Amino acid sequence: AVSFLARAADDALARRGEPDGDARHGPLEFGEHIAPQIDVARVFRSEMNRDDQRLAQVGERSLIGGRKGVAAILGYVAWKFIMRQRFLRKIRIARITPEELKTRLDSHEDLMLVDLRDPIDFETEPSVIPGALHMTTEELEARHHEIPREREIVLYCT
Repeated sequence: AVSFLARAADDALARRGEPDGDARHGPLEFGEHIAPQIDVARVFRSEMNRDDQRLAQVGERSLIGGRKGVAAILGYVAWKFIMRQRFLRKIRIARITPEELKTRLDSHEDLMLVDLRDPIDFETEPSVIPGALHMTTEELEARHHEIPREREIVLYCT
């Protein structure tokens, strides 16, 4: 709306012999019936030009701010993705096959074995690897102090 009014003021001034709209003329130069219209157009034009410039500055600032905001959000998402990948890599549990475990036990490595089979599974197959500590997963939190932390721990279940 502001630009439309500014253009209308420019057009009125151009029709009256003021192409740039900035020249100053006396109020009676074009006749008494036209002079007040030109003075009003001149005042509104300068005000509207200032408003247009202010709006352009605000728009430019918000555009720059918007770009910074988008960049900040993308940076945050990238940072969270990297941190998640690091976390997942850290908690990834190393798995070994039964054959690898047998080889390590035969070579007398200092391992702590924890049998986490459920009671039903344990009743079906009651044999335990020699030296293994038997407990259920429900008991693990209450009995965790029985597991020495200075040795490598191998948990197994069915």
